[in-house]
Amino acid sequence: MVFAKSLVENPEQVNNNVVFIHQFGEEEYPGGAQAMIADGCLEGVDAVYGCHLQSTMPSGTMYYKEGFIQAAVDTFVITVNGKGGHGAIRKKQSIPLSQRHTLLQHFSRSSAVIQIL
Repeated sequence: MVFAKSLVENPEQVNNNVVFIHQFGEEEYPGGAQAMIADGCLEGVDAVYGCHLQSTMPSGTMYYKEGFIQAAVDTFVITVNGKGGHGAIRKKQSIPLSQRHTLLQHFSRSSAVIQIL
């Protein structure tokens, strides 16, 4: 917002039309981008520069990169099916609870956000 404010306060420094867009719901699927585009927010726009707050960056520091830099929001469901049984005959079991636990351990090592239903 400080950048937007500085451009508004110094219009003589700006040689082109500038449109500020705030995407709502970007943290959850499907986000707000599709609805905003359908409403025409990109009509007449030749370039887009995105900004995302990042609490791990030192205050007053700005990073940039051409192309994509942030991860996408994807949602999927995994269903673990299996067959339990008696502890004395484990070879005939697939132990779905154990499989689910193993999956959760692997996902917890990634940047995935896990919601157990």
